Amino acid sequence: MFGSIGKLFVDFIGLVFIILSLSGIVVLFFPKVIKRIKLREKRRKFSGFLRGNLRWHNKLGSWFLIFSIIVILSGVFLRPPAMIFIIRDKIKPISGSVHDTPNPWFEKLRNIRYDKYSKEWFIYTSEGFYSLKGLDSKPTAIPKAPHISVMGVTVLEELAPNLWVVGSFNGLYYWERKSGMSVDITQMRPVFLTENRIEGNLIEPQRGVMGGIDVSGYSKDFPNKEIVFSYSKGALTIGKPEIFAQMPDKIKGVNMSLWHVSLEAHVGRIYTPLVNSIMGESYFILFSGIISLFVFISGYIVYRKNTKGRKNTMAK
Repeated sequence: MFGSIGKLFVDFIGLVFIILSLSGIVVLFFPKVIKRIKLREKRRKFSGFLRGNLRWHNKLGSWFLIFSIIVILSGVFLRPPAMIFIIRDKIKPISGSVHDTPNPWFEKLRNIRYDKYSKEWFIYTSEGFYSLKGLDSKPTAIPKAPHISVMGVTVLEELAPNLWVVGSFNGLYYWERKSGMSVDITQMRPVFLTENRIEGNLIEPQRGVMGGIDVSGYSKDFPNKEIVFSYSKGALTIGKPEIFAQMPDKIKGVNMSLWHVSLEAHVGRIYTPLVNSIMGESYFILFSGIISLFVFISGYIVYRKNTKGRKNTMAK
């Protein structure tokens, strides 16, 4: 929102989280360790370290409490189920932020294609589908279109005159632009007579091998088959039980980059095998955020009560 400065500040808040977590562990476990130390000098030394650790733990927590809560809440609302409650809502850009721009297309234009049959441009935006005769003409809204995930379009290709394939995390559809009819690819598929021609856009019912696919890609470059790439299931062949090419053993053994490990841990996907049997990945993010908020807020309340108690004692 605030460019590179905003990114660096959020990185700094992440560093504060790490310090608070480590110092919190010290506060929780070190008193028990100190009690086991028999030598008085060592006990005094560790006690001084514990007091200093607690003091800075409380100061950092109170200084950055508001920013920490903002980071936690914004993280929770980036993923379902909390995301569902805000994804359709809109607010005016904050003055001075990168979103406060005179460019009317800023962060609205998602995909743009040229329809070679109707000789017009075809775009997908955060507000839906539009068509326009030229890039300098006014876009016209297309009212009837496939249901698109809030994450946006991942596939938008022209297959034949008046026929497009449209994909998102809500599935993959064949779409007739003129009539507005769209067909779920897991239930039906078009009958191709040649590579560039379809007989009246006829639809042949055929059961697919997928259901509720989260589409991240699509290809019709392979002979006699269409491949859909599912975000969670990988590459699948449409309408046929056969699987996509097996991954070579050499690629299977390639290590994951540290950046991707950090990303998977940050968004919670790395814990999926562990938590799916209990609550599911999405709910794990929600409950982690709630627990984090509880820890921060309750810690601040305890700190304020202790501070007031010491002040009252000194006043007496």
